Amino acid sequence: AVEPHVNILEDCLRRVSFFEEEQRRAGILTRIIAGSYDTGLRDISLSDFGYDGGKNFYFKGIAGEMSVILAFVKRLNETGYFDLVEIKQATKGIVRGEERTGFDIQGMIKI
Repeated sequence: AVEPHVNILEDCLRRVSFFEEEQRRAGILTRIIAGSYDTGLRDISLSDFGYDGGKNFYFKGIAGEMSVILAFVKRLNETGYFDLVEIKQATKGIVRGEERTGFDIQGMIKI
């Protein structure tokens, strides 16, 4: 007669663990987004963001000059939310008649 109650409790504990993990991940995503917007840089546009659910993330975007991308990476590293932020790729091109630099940035989240 005790076994059904144990099964119910185990199921409840699994659900609580699941929701605790989802809450932790939501907090990490909030830190990533806050850290990226707190840079205060102009002339940079983020077009894509990815997160593997662990520590790794990436940004893709475009900027007017390489110096803006370098400043963005520096500021991300200085926020205290990230480690090992680096430019994986940067490519110059013409966007709407203006020379722009597309970029991929990768890094790790401090958890």
